Amino acid sequence: VPCPHCGILYDKPDLGKHKNMCPKQLKKCSNVVNGCRWIGPRTLLTRHWNEECTSWRCDYSTRGCPFVGSMSAMKEHMLVCKYEPVSCLFPNCLWEGSSKDYNNHVQNCEHRPVKCTQGSCLWRGEAGEFEDHKNFYCSYRVATCFVCDWKGKPCETLEHAKTCQSRATSCPQCSWIGKKSKLEEHQKVCRGMVSCGNRDCGWQGESRKLKDHEKRCRYRVVECPLYSVCGWSGRACKLKEHYTHNNCPNKKIVSCTNSDCGWRGELRNLDDHKRLCPFRLVQIPNCGWRGRANKAQEHWENCPNRGGDSKNRCGAQNRA
Repeated sequence: VPCPHCGILYDKPDLGKHKNMCPKQLKKCSNVVNGCRWIGPRTLLTRHWNEECTSWRCDYSTRGCPFVGSMSAMKEHMLVCKYEPVSCLFPNCLWEGSSKDYNNHVQNCEHRPVKCTQGSCLWRGEAGEFEDHKNFYCSYRVATCFVCDWKGKPCETLEHAKTCQSRATSCPQCSWIGKKSKLEEHQKVCRGMVSCGNRDCGWQGESRKLKDHEKRCRYRVVECPLYSVCGWSGRACKLKEHYTHNNCPNKKIVSCTNSDCGWRGELRNLDDHKRLCPFRLVQIPNCGWRGRANKAQEHWENCPNRGGDSKNRCGAQNRA
């Protein structure tokens, strides 16, 4: 049976295989979809694809690639096509896109690894978590007050909140509301009624008068003038009773430590006596004389600098 393409005779069983492989068999270009109408022998089909047919489109034309050219040019183009689909290299990121957008995505990917830049913080994590870490959890972040210009460490925020003068507060005696810094000024004119906080004191009055009352309240807590020695503290109304008690160091009889001085008295009066004791030692700066206070007058009468200028004049008369 003759081959319909080349005319060579073949047995009927072999004709079917030959027809599919016959070099003179006419083939259509498979790029018909893109407008190629070429028809030619099978042997020339490959050359046509690589050289003659220039209407091949990139496999990623549906993604926007505008390339159109021969098969050989397309193979080279496919190696560098910017519309090739790629995935993000970072774990947990599901992004897929064109290779032309890859670098921009990697630089801004929320799953890229970053480290904290505040102080000596060792935190590392994903970029999407950094803002929350930086603003709320980082131990080295700069904390700010919402109502004033204060800035400091996070561990100091609670302490600042207690003392912040710009935060809102209310007067406990009336309906006034304002800044904490204005509370003391308000209390000076506030006419709300308050009671004294000292136990057993029944005083009541306007809040602006409370501080003056607390200074002279008979039930306020006071300390003995010699608290470091005595250790007594109690109500002001009991101070006189304690003061006259024999066991209080204030009542202790002591002597003056200046030689030849025979003064004796209560310990509470010792400091006052020492400032005026005639046997205390004094020194005249301009003259240089040093001696007891009761001898200063005698020295002044005989001092050669008695009539000197103001810088060198003896000042013993003022020390007598």
